[in-house]
Amino acid sequence: MDTDDQKLLADYLMNHAHGDQRIADLLWHSVGRVMLKDRRKVVQLHVAMEEADMVYHIVDWLKVAVAENARWLGKTDEHGRPKKLLKFGTLEAINAEADRWMRRRQASQEAALAEGDEEMHFDLGDGWSMVRLLTPAALDRESTIMQHCIGHGSYDERLSEEGTLFLSLRDPYGMPHVTLEIDGDYLVQFQGKQNTRPIAKYVIRCLPYFRANRLSNLPDDVVTDTHGMVHAIYDLPDVLTVDGAIRINNTSDHLRLPKVIEATGSVTLSGRAFANVPTRIRTGGSLNIHESALARLPETVDVGRDISLENSIISELPKGLTVEGELSIRSSAIRRLPRRLTVRGLLDIGRTAVDHLPEDLRCGNINISHTKIKRFDTSVFLFDEDPNKNRYLGAASSGLLEIVGKPHFRRLDLTGAMITALPEGLEVTENLDISSSAISEITREMKVGSLTASQCQLRIDLERIDGPVKLTNSSVSMCEEFSCGSTVYLNGATVRNARIIKAEVITFANGPIPTTLVAHSVDFQSRTERRIDCDVIAGSIVVRPDVEFLGEGVSAETVRVGWGATAISIAEARELLLKEGSLRSCMKDGINIISGPIGSGKSSALLAALSRMSRANDRNYITIENPPEYVFPNMRIVRPRVAGGRYRGLPLDAEDRDIRAAGNTEAR
Repeated sequence: MDTDDQKLLADYLMNHAHGDQRIADLLWHSVGRVMLKDRRKVVQLHVAMEEADMVYHIVDWLKVAVAENARWLGKTDEHGRPKKLLKFGTLEAINAEADRWMRRRQASQEAALAEGDEEMHFDLGDGWSMVRLLTPAALDRESTIMQHCIGHGSYDERLSEEGTLFLSLRDPYGMPHVTLEIDGDYLVQFQGKQNTRPIAKYVIRCLPYFRANRLSNLPDDVVTDTHGMVHAIYDLPDVLTVDGAIRINNTSDHLRLPKVIEATGSVTLSGRAFANVPTRIRTGGSLNIHESALARLPETVDVGRDISLENSIISELPKGLTVEGELSIRSSAIRRLPRRLTVRGLLDIGRTAVDHLPEDLRCGNINISHTKIKRFDTSVFLFDEDPNKNRYLGAASSGLLEIVGKPHFRRLDLTGAMITALPEGLEVTENLDISSSAISEITREMKVGSLTASQCQLRIDLERIDGPVKLTNSSVSMCEEFSCGSTVYLNGATVRNARIIKAEVITFANGPIPTTLVAHSVDFQSRTERRIDCDVIAGSIVVRPDVEFLGEGVSAETVRVGWGATAISIAEARELLLKEGSLRSCMKDGINIISGPIGSGKSSALLAALSRMSRANDRNYITIENPPEYVFPNMRIVRPRVAGGRYRGLPLDAEDRDIRAAGNTEAR
């Protein structure tokens, strides 16, 4: 799970906790912990309505537990995590526990109302109404009947907040069916029984209230058109025009779409198959069709930006289709591309059955990862005025054998591809990634902005690369004197022939060290050896506190023991080594982290947090040996990486096994 996924999930949980840090932490140890096991759940957070309903239900349970200081909150492990939350293996199991607690709580309470606990708020007609809940007793009764946690103290303090309304949809007999929370003109919550999504007939009953009050953040079941009319998705007009975005998630079997859909924003259709396909969709934003929502595209498609058909059952694209932004058909049922297809942004056909590219295809960038495409002709690229904005080829784990045409790229990802040799005259202005491939040579005539190579047998004839060079678990032959304008990172890489390496920053994990290093900064901290006896000419070096020897060839202005530590001179460092045998005593505010296997990586967020902890606790330094996962929920980190880019201990699914190299991004 990468950092972006963790951040996405953390933000999602904080949003459900309404900014309450305590609730967000409890969610991370329960919901976050189980969802991190499956990346697909994280990626689909905002389209998985059933899971969102469960999270709302769990949040209510946790709010009441915190409000009442439930006994189980005090029963924690050594890291302060409630043991009760750690026993659950699935989201469904956590939701079931919330249900059990709710039933026990409701069975033990009586919910009787007195005058003034509720008041009529809005007449919906036919005996239906919106009733405002005014007191804790009213919230308790609503909670008992609806089997959610609006009562029992979790929302009592908000009753007196200006602009806050708690409403209940009541039938002619006074029974509640939907509970609403409104803050000003913003609909905060719209929940059915047990925090589930309200069924269609109750959504329709609420429409008069929505129309009269012009609320924002209406549920996905409701659409407001350009005339201010509010429609339920269960009864949409033949022509629907919206100023903004349209998002319709189908959970029924017979839901029909309008014949014409027009929106200034994006249009997203997901869920079960709709009963019809619109004749026209026009959107100023993007068009997103997921899963089985539509079997084909409409006859007329006018899209201002991107089209995403990822994981859809759509099997064919119209001839002559032009997409102004990106087109993603990744993991869709499409087996071949149409004639005269033009995509001005990225064309992503990864994980499809497409096995060749039409001669008249044109695109700005293209991703053919995990396909059987054997030949790539650079003539497919559109030539922009600024070529650095386009010309990306992603071919990770593909059947690509040959690149023809003018081999000039902004980025080129050949991770795990079948290709064995780079084309003559290759130019890559940004990054070239050849990890886990059979490519064995980068010739002197080639131009490479930056290089990533993992698990390779490689000869590099270039004397200089301006951008970062990352060599991991590889055997590399280099020029006798190699220079880099950025960072050279070596982890498990055996470097032959290179006598001198020059760079801004040189970072080593395990593996041999070249004879001479020349850099602004050289970082030895991830190495296990306690002796540094190569020649080093540097502004500063970073070492571990247990280093025992700095050779005569080490020439540096300063020595730092751990990240953030106060710098000392090389003479002072040698004097300490003579007196004490190590540099431990000079650590003041530095932080030394050994997070599993060598080369496992560091998290800047973790370092910053630990630094704050160190200062707050008046500690000289903090050392963490093999930190357990999920200890620091707000830092959004998981386990340390091991060679190959996977996280230690996480199970690999079939897709993960195919991605064999570190840093494989199949980028958008």
